[in-house]
Amino acid sequence: MLTLTRESNTITREATDLTHQSLALAHPPKLAAVGFHIHGGFLSAFETGKTLGGSFSLINVGRTETNVAQIFVTLIFAQRLPEMRPYDGTAALWTEINKTLRPGESISYQFQKDDGAITEQEHLEMIGQLDRSRFVFVFGSLKYTDSLNPPTHRQMTFCRRFDPDRRRFEVCDDPDYQGEY
Repeated sequence: MLTLTRESNTITREATDLTHQSLALAHPPKLAAVGFHIHGGFLSAFETGKTLGGSFSLINVGRTETNVAQIFVTLIFAQRLPEMRPYDGTAALWTEINKTLRPGESISYQFQKDDGAITEQEHLEMIGQLDRSRFVFVFGSLKYTDSLNPPTHRQMTFCRRFDPDRRRFEVCDDPDYQGEY
């Protein structure tokens, strides 16, 4: 009788594991980068000599938990989207997070201009006193896994462009910079 109970427990455990695997395959985790904003308000954030920075939230909008392993985020001034994505070939610049997010959970993450303080020209372009030849872009990528055994490794990239007239970030609609892999 004891042998039958052990076999029954083993079969139940295996069935539970298979159900979990099926759920994770049918409903993988999905991450969204939302709520981008500049710290300090528009006018003071773009003052000459300040280091421009901001933050956003990363939320698991999927139905299963995920482990966010690494993230890369940077802010740059540029005329257009660069030919090479800033996070490609920069393994040393990625930040380890190793944070588990259940469905609906989020974390906040900060970014900043990495190449120094706001220049006079950048300041004048952003407040509209010079023709805008450059824009503020936030580029990011994150690596995460699902709860499968073994886990599936996934990557999400995002790009936001700051619209100074609307004073908010907008999604860059370019598949090279925005997507999940």
